[in-house]
Amino acid sequence: MSKEAAAAGGTVGTLPYFKALNEDLLLAPFMRDVSGWRYYEALEALAGRCRETIDVLCDDLKAHARIIRYVPARNRMNALNLVETLSGGAALVSPFCGNADECAAILSLSASETGTKSRAGDADVDRAEALLSSGFGPLSGFQRESLVQETLRWGVSSAAGADETKQNFLAELCGAGGLGFLEDVWNKHLYQTSPDSFSGAGGYAVCSEDHIDYL
Repeated sequence: MSKEAAAAGGTVGTLPYFKALNEDLLLAPFMRDVSGWRYYEALEALAGRCRETIDVLCDDLKAHARIIRYVPARNRMNALNLVETLSGGAALVSPFCGNADECAAILSLSASETGTKSRAGDADVDRAEALLSSGFGPLSGFQRESLVQETLRWGVSSAAGADETKQNFLAELCGAGGLGFLEDVWNKHLYQTSPDSFSGAGGYAVCSEDHIDYL
């Protein structure tokens, strides 16, 4: 690199030399003066940017923690890889990496807020969500969704009333899981049908490829 800098017309140690030396560095965007040699200052700026990005992602994850378990595993892994990369950048200056550990806990589904309300397994939630999506007797998709929303708000008795079709649908949907299970099913259904409604930075669906690229 020094030979290239010298060949560019800069005498070793001069500003033109450092400009030629620095312009292709990864740190160049973080240097206040690319003709200078304040590399540690640039490292601090890079580390600060890494921590800021981790914090933004953490805010997005906490805002939508209840549906993170329904995000495809590949997307969660991509987000986790980003956190690890950013943590490495932040660690160049300080061992403090912002909210990296909290991000990792949410993305790995070990954080308590990512668990199901009912403690039901994913297979049970998947089965019930498929019933909600695919249909049940004469109830339309709109009717099924409205019934679930009303049940979560007012309870089974008020939502279904004396309508046996509605009662049977809710019984089949919830089983013995109760309202907590119904909320889990509804959360997955919302994510499955409208992932963009769970948006993060840039207005992109949390943990989507666009979201990660934006960060």
